[in-house]
Amino acid sequence: RMSTSDWVGLARNALCCVMDLIGTLPPLAAVLPFSHISSLLTPVAAYIVPEAVLSAVLEMNFLEALKFPLQAYAVYSLVSGGVEGVRASISALGDVPLWSAAIEKKKRSLQGTDEEGDRDKRRSGRLKTPTKKQQTLDQMFQPSVPCVLGTFKLLKAGLNEHKREQTRKLIESGCCVVIGVCFVWLACHTLHITETGLIGGVSGLILALSFMEVALVPLLCFMLADAVGGSKRWARMRKTVEACYEGDMDFDPSLPNKEFFDWVSDAVTCRATIVPAPSDPSTPLKSDRDAEDDACLWFTRRSGFGANSGKNPTLYPWHSPTAADGVTDRQYRLNLAFGAVARGVEAGDENSTVFYDALPLIKGGAERLAYDQLRLWAYFFLNFVAFYGYLMAPFTFYAPNGTSALIDLLKFGASDADADWWGNFAGDLCWTVEPTLIIFGGYFVDIAVKGIRAWPAPYQELDDEDDGSGDDVSAATAQAPKPEPEATKAEPKATKPKRGRSKGGKAKTAKTPKKDSKRESSRGRSSSRTRGKRKDD
Repeated sequence: RMSTSDWVGLARNALCCVMDLIGTLPPLAAVLPFSHISSLLTPVAAYIVPEAVLSAVLEMNFLEALKFPLQAYAVYSLVSGGVEGVRASISALGDVPLWSAAIEKKKRSLQGTDEEGDRDKRRSGRLKTPTKKQQTLDQMFQPSVPCVLGTFKLLKAGLNEHKREQTRKLIESGCCVVIGVCFVWLACHTLHITETGLIGGVSGLILALSFMEVALVPLLCFMLADAVGGSKRWARMRKTVEACYEGDMDFDPSLPNKEFFDWVSDAVTCRATIVPAPSDPSTPLKSDRDAEDDACLWFTRRSGFGANSGKNPTLYPWHSPTAADGVTDRQYRLNLAFGAVARGVEAGDENSTVFYDALPLIKGGAERLAYDQLRLWAYFFLNFVAFYGYLMAPFTFYAPNGTSALIDLLKFGASDADADWWGNFAGDLCWTVEPTLIIFGGYFVDIAVKGIRAWPAPYQELDDEDDGSGDDVSAATAQAPKPEPEATKAEPKATKPKRGRSKGGKAKTAKTPKKDSKRESSRGRSSSRTRGKRKDD
């Protein structure tokens, strides 16, 4: 997401690139009207600032004067944000054992082995019955045994994910604090203070750069993990949509897929926001359902889907300090979350309609993620080049040419001066492109997803399929090329996957008969709300 730090980083590193290309400039004190201002302020500053520091600061040129406040802001934002992140992550990690104990207490209370969880002891030692509020909370919903098992597995898996996220946040925040402190030496170097020998001089500057390089290593590892994870999540979303279209999606309430459960849970909330409540409570027509699905598809193409799945505080209360009604009691909030998760698991076990309602949202999110995951790879590549470029400064300072054959190889055979200049310029350039991509990359992705009409290969044949039945298609899909009438008539129709709830109460998940082609199958859905086959954008 775009922030003020992105704009400041763009301006700061752009100035660094200009300074690398221009070279030396005349001091600001020698340029009108700054020369008159400096002549007036120098006698006053001499009583406050040491003479060596004052003379060094007066050697600062115009571009350095512009860059210094940007570096000072980098120090403030990195240190303050990092300290706050460390504090928040430590607090969240401290709550993890408490939430785990609350889950175990809830499990014991359902098994009837925890008397103190549901009943309180009187002073006389006798046990009193639960209060009316506790009875209402415990008896409002009675899920089946498989749903209870699946609910506890989802809650434990969500808590483990939360623990890993907070551990990563702790490491990232600590690295940001280190980088922010190292920016102090860079800001002093802009003021030429390092030339006076104060704060370690040039040796202190190189040492600060070395610590900055060490702090960048875990951040690069996390960027690589995000890029790989984004590519894998994109593939899983595509396979999930295809499996649902083919009727191959099975939902086991005792062993649910947490990622798919989170997608469906988010889709229910998102679809209710996108699609208004129907004025006619009767079964909607196929054209109305198509319009709703198209609206959901284009919404997630524009805004994405699935990136924050699994962070719903209604299902996983540890993501929020308080409940929606302001209650902070941990066990009470966990009981509410248990009921919400159990309802979702039972709904998925009894009725597959929620799966099909989520398909347009998942598909649109996957189509946008196809481009967003390329941005994640670009972030990793740019930061790796910047890391390698800035590494040349410590190499040339601690190991000049001829000191180490390995380091000479890492310099690509260049001289120390050339390696230092090109490395510094490469780092400044990459850290200029990265915030530009963060700020404006979303607009390019929006333009790209508007041109999507079907899945990329090898999923193309799944979306280009048409049975020629003459069903209505939406205006967004009307521009797709129509198949030849002869080929359409010769192609037999396939049975559509069942949607809705059968008489026995279980989801109809019968597989559709497949054609000769590996990926050809029906994409329609039939239920009490009968739907015809249609093309996708």
